[in-house]
Amino acid sequence: SPERFKKAKILIERNPRLLLVPMPETPGKGDLPGVQKEVLHIRDLAVGGPVETTLLRKPTPVEVLKEVSHHEIVHFACHGVSNINNPSDSHLILFNQDGDKADNLRARDISNLVAQNAQIAYLSACSSAKNSSDDLADEAIHPASAFQLAGFSHTLANLWDTDDLAACEVASDFYDLLLKNRGHCDDDHQLVSAAFHKSVKKLRDRIPGKPLVWAPFIHTGA
Repeated sequence: SPERFKKAKILIERNPRLLLVPMPETPGKGDLPGVQKEVLHIRDLAVGGPVETTLLRKPTPVEVLKEVSHHEIVHFACHGVSNINNPSDSHLILFNQDGDKADNLRARDISNLVAQNAQIAYLSACSSAKNSSDDLADEAIHPASAFQLAGFSHTLANLWDTDDLAACEVASDFYDLLLKNRGHCDDDHQLVSAAFHKSVKKLRDRIPGKPLVWAPFIHTGA
């Protein structure tokens, strides 16, 4: 369709805007030592992209919801939780307004956004594409699907708990390939899917006997 073709050129024909949402430390949850390395690596790559980058130091749900629609790419590196009783309450864990406790960015809130130029939502977070509800097992209700409803062409997420360092490796390789190949591809959709496929395959080839480490990474979308 004309609309799909238009969105297929966004990353190639303009300098995209990238929103980085890291949570290396989360109140009440374990630290994620790979997050800082992951986000700093992505930021350094983006500077040479060139990509306009916004880094949220203490991200809150309100702040993120305000910023998302102004960026073509959003990258979360944080804890994720799948809600077994109400999948719409599945969430990414951020800070509260005071920055001293955790607060949740819920799937239901994400899905209400309208992001017209949105291309990539990368959710480097455990269970960000998991629906734990047996009663709604045939429904795709989770943060990853919520970003698609908001208008993102691609969501990259995890089906279950993910190794922190493996998540860092896949994300870093993905952005390296994405930004390096921007000028050598005619279609955003092909660019994104190929970069993610190669990044996950690289991890799989390194540890083929550990599918629980490399298999949770999924790409949904165009």
